[in-house]
Amino acid sequence: MNMGTMHCTDARPLVPSYLDGELSEAQAGPLRKHLLACQACRAGAQAGKNVKRWFEPTEPIAVPRDFAARVTRMAFAGVEVVAE
Repeated sequence: MNMGTMHCTDARPLVPSYLDGELSEAQAGPLRKHLLACQACRAGAQAGKNVKRWFEPTEPIAVPRDFAARVTRMAFAGVEVVAE
């Protein structure tokens, strides 16, 4: 067996840390080679990357100055808000 070859069972647990940029180059290099060679692991890594995009910071949302006070008043008044 080639000592430089990474197997799927070794690669899969490393993918989240790889996507977060937490691996050393010694770990990331062999994983990248494996991802290039293994379509199944590459697809899994891509799916993880797609999910990660949902949690990327966005521009701050402007909230009206009295928003919290209005919500509190409505809650104590028993106002029920129904989403359409």
